[in-house]
Amino acid sequence: MSKKDKDMKEKDIYAKIRDLRRARGITVNKLAEEMGENHQKVGRIERGRRSLTVDYLMKVSKALDTPLETFFIEKQSEKQETSDTGILLNEIIVFVEENVTRFPSPLDAKTKGKLVSKVYELALKFPQTQQRLFLEAFFEGLFVLKSS
Repeated sequence: MSKKDKDMKEKDIYAKIRDLRRARGITVNKLAEEMGENHQKVGRIERGRRSLTVDYLMKVSKALDTPLETFFIEKQSEKQETSDTGILLNEIIVFVEENVTRFPSPLDAKTKGKLVSKVYELALKFPQTQQRLFLEAFFEGLFVLKSS
């Protein structure tokens, strides 16, 4: 994916956050309160002026009572494929959260976000039928590192 395509997808996510918030009649202040975030940070993220993390998207998803994959749906015709990739992303996040103590070194929120993003990016390089197999092998390899 080119940098331009990646930037466009990120802008789409920022816009979706704003649009979902507005569609629910929620102010930036109320959303920030629900998420335990500063309203200025929420506003900057909606405008695309602050980086977006997986942890932040999870907070938005919960506060807006919206599935995480909603932020990744591009077009109606691509809904199923995007839903599958959203499920894959969600599975990676859940796995990392459930196994955080098993990693070779402690993971702070920023490091977890980077790990989830990189693993997701790598998984998408495989055909959909092999993505879960890749994830199993990848995480098994991480845990072999810890026991070494």
